[in-house]
Order: sequence, then structure tokens, then C-alpha cells
Amino acid sequence: MIFSLRIFFISSYLLYAATATAEYRAFQYSVRSTVEKKFDTQSYLVISTLDPVSYRAYHGGAESLQINVVRTWMCLGHTGQGKDICQSPESLLIAGESR
Repeated sequence: MIFSLRIFFISSYLLYAATATAEYRAFQYSVRSTVEKKFDTQSYLVISTLDPVSYRAYHGGAESLQINVVRTWMCLGHTGQGKDICQSPESLLIAGESR
């Protein structure tokens, strides 16, 4: 009886693990340097998988960057092996494409 329960739970776990999918959140930021410079005074748009706190810390901290979240969306899959970040749903609607 105990052996059959173990087999049931192990097979259920393996079946569940085999059907698992990955997803990640993408962020679009408006980034501007806070350091006084004669060049690079404009803000620019960046798409990243880093959350706002991690993005700011990775790229120099609050003393060097001002970031504002423009939008965020979920992507299916993973970003390994150099895969590009998926497009935002809004950009797909503007382009007239559908999945």
C-alpha cells in the first residue's frame, strides 16, 4: 500500500514537472542620467527583464540614473541562450499583428 502511494506521488510529480512552462516579466523604462553632462541629456527607452530596483542598482544606482516605468508585460518562455525579449501586447496591436 505504501509503495503504491509512493509510486503514485512520484509519477504525479514527474507528470506535473514535465508540463511546466516558464514565464518572465518584461519592463519598459524611460531612463535619464542624473549626472550633469554636456551630452546624453535626453531620456531614452529601454526594455529589460530586470525589475526597477535591480535595473537601477545594476546600472549605477539612484545617484546616476532616474528611471520611470512606462509599461510592463508578461512573456512566455525563457530568456536563456540569447533569446530576445518578447514584444509588448500594445506594440503587437499597433502593428496589426496577432498571435
